[in-house]
Parts: sequence; C-alpha cells; structure tokens
Amino acid sequence: KKIMKKILPFVLIFFGVLIFYSPILINPKLILERGNDLQEFFWPIFYFVKNQILTNRQIPLWNNLILSGTPLLPDPQAPIFYPLNIIALLMPLNSFFLFSFILHSFIGGVGMYLCSKKGFRFSKATSIILALLYITTPKLAGYLEAGHVGLINSMAWIPFVIFATIKLSEKPKLINSIFLALSLSLLFYSHLPTFLIIAVSSGIFLLLKKKLAYYLLAGILTFGLTA
Repeated sequence: KKIMKKILPFVLIFFGVLIFYSPILINPKLILERGNDLQEFFWPIFYFVKNQILTNRQIPLWNNLILSGTPLLPDPQAPIFYPLNIIALLMPLNSFFLFSFILHSFIGGVGMYLCSKKGFRFSKATSIILALLYITTPKLAGYLEAGHVGLINSMAWIPFVIFATIKLSEKPKLINSIFLALSLSLLFYSHLPTFLIIAVSSGIFLLLKKKLAYYLLAGILTFGLTA
C-alpha cells in the first residue's frame, strides 16, 4: 500500500499525458503532416543527422543540404547535442517525435509534481492537480500545433530548474548546485531563449535570498556542461 501511494501520483500523471495526447496517437498526422516547423524544419535536420551517423558513420557538424549550407556545431539546439535525441537512432523519426513529446510531457509533469510537493510544500492532491494542469496547458498545445520541438522539450526541464533553485535557496550545498547545473544544461540544449529567461530569473531569486555564491558555482558547472 505504501508503494502504491508513492507511485500513484506518477501513474496519474502518465495517464494524464496519454489522455492529452490521445487525439495525436489516434491520428499522428495532426502534428506530423501540418506543414509546420516540425515537418518543414526539424524533421529534415533530424533525418540528415541520423543518416550521417548511421550510414556514413560520422557526426555531422555542417548541414550541406540547406541553401549554401548551415552549421550544426555552433547551434545549441542542434540534434547532436541533446542527450535524449539518441533515441532517434533507435526508431523511425515519426515514432521518435511522438514518443519524445510524450516522454518530455511526462518528465515535465513529474518535475512539476516534485517542485510543488517538495519545493513549495503543497499537499499531494494540490501537487497532482498542478502537474496535470502543467502538462495540459494550452501553451503546450500551441507548441505542438506549431511543431516547436525545442519549446516542447524545454517544458520538461523548467520545473526542475525551479525546484533546484528552491532547494539551493533553502540548503546551499554543492549537490544542489549540481542539480541546478544539470537542469539548466538540459534546458540550454532544449531552447536557448527559454534558458536565458529562466536562468536570469533563478539568479535574481537567489541573489535576493543571498545565495548568489552557490548560483555562480552552478553557473560555472553549467558552462562546463554546455561549453
């Protein structure tokens, strides 16, 4: 019974994600064939990178199929850097994108639950409701419709950055600085503008809490992970 009580919130979040994505699971063309950014921009880049790795056995640093070519190495949102994109090598791209969207929504829901329950000290019921509201926000629906892969991915890590910031403000320890750095790094590789906004907000909050030294340590670690 104790184990069931502990995993129940995560089970509810998982089924909440499945319900939210059910129209897309029934008809994947709703997002895969809309003529949006996913179909016109992200899918071709992922296909190019995947083909270069699996067929030519090389990591592509330059995409020579777009106009006169475009660099992949200096782009923080390039597929070659984001760790979870390795899943794309294991399944067809259409299946990968659907799986990735669902996975990131679930991670975001779990992050929001933990942030609400252990960060803000809300009740379990309130935390579950907030997690479900987070994974079903109209903003996410808009990102899906537009095919903004980076913004969809970023929603998985925003709650963890907030949670890590709260933990660091309460207990300034190295482990919490590492936690914040890892969360910020994953957000960096998801969507750079979102990273900048959240990172600055986190820094201002910790400055007001007089915990700036540990934030700077987290910043150094983040720089090391993203350099």
